[in-house]
Amino acid sequence: NAMQYLINILILFCFTVSWPASALPMRGPGKHAPEIRLKVGGPELFERLRVSAVQYPIVGNRKLAEHLGELTSRLDAALNSAHSDLVIFPELIALDALSHRATSVAREAALLRRLAREGTPKYITFFSNQAKARGVAILGGSFPREVWFEGKAEIRNTAILALSDGRIFLQDKIFLTPEEV
Repeated sequence: NAMQYLINILILFCFTVSWPASALPMRGPGKHAPEIRLKVGGPELFERLRVSAVQYPIVGNRKLAEHLGELTSRLDAALNSAHSDLVIFPELIALDALSHRATSVAREAALLRRLAREGTPKYITFFSNQAKARGVAILGGSFPREVWFEGKAEIRNTAILALSDGRIFLQDKIFLTPEEV
């Protein structure tokens, strides 16, 4: 259907398009990301979709509450600078909640698994609540998610799309970078 088609396009956009920060013109007193206007489909789908892309620096070592506060602040800025229908956060934004001082690959993997198990469900709830409260769709970037495949736990890089009516869509990344394989 048209909604699933739109969701697939948006998730593909999130995973395949990246611009260096210097390539996006900045505007306004807070220097927020500009509004991007896309025209997708015919008039039966919608005439115009107003999209705000959020730029977000990964600092690391943030506590969950601090990270959710920063996401709320960025969402406020995006919606105050443009009356958007959709707000897009960058891929792997959850890495801001990880320690960048992991002493080994095994320790880093353990931290990622813990984030996938304990943090990602909280981010899904956060984006769902924010989308409903604000009446916008939010493509919340991507997060590590633990899934079971053939009796074994795997970590997937999963995009979260929260719609204003409360529906949530999850899409695992299909084309992995060498670091994700």
